[in-house]
Amino acid sequence: FKLCRFKTCRFKWCKFKRCKFKLCKFKLCRFKTCRFKWCKFKRCKFKTCKFKLCRFKLCKFKSCKFKLCRFKLCKFKTCRFKLD
Repeated sequence: FKLCRFKTCRFKWCKFKRCKFKLCKFKLCRFKTCRFKWCKFKRCKFKTCKFKLCRFKLCKFKSCKFKLCRFKLCKFKTCRFKLD
């Protein structure tokens, strides 16, 4: 899991310390003000999510700001971040 290379992430995920996304394996974080909702592995417990991301095919929203690439996680065309 080398999720991103950006230094100015707006999220603080928890386990891996490689970047400011600090994503941990199947329990991403417990922040209350997140905008995303991960589903398959119960990845987060955010209550105010805008997106519902599912396993290995995260979502199909057209106006996403993130591009998740490792498992072809999404199909967003207007992403600002590339996670691999």
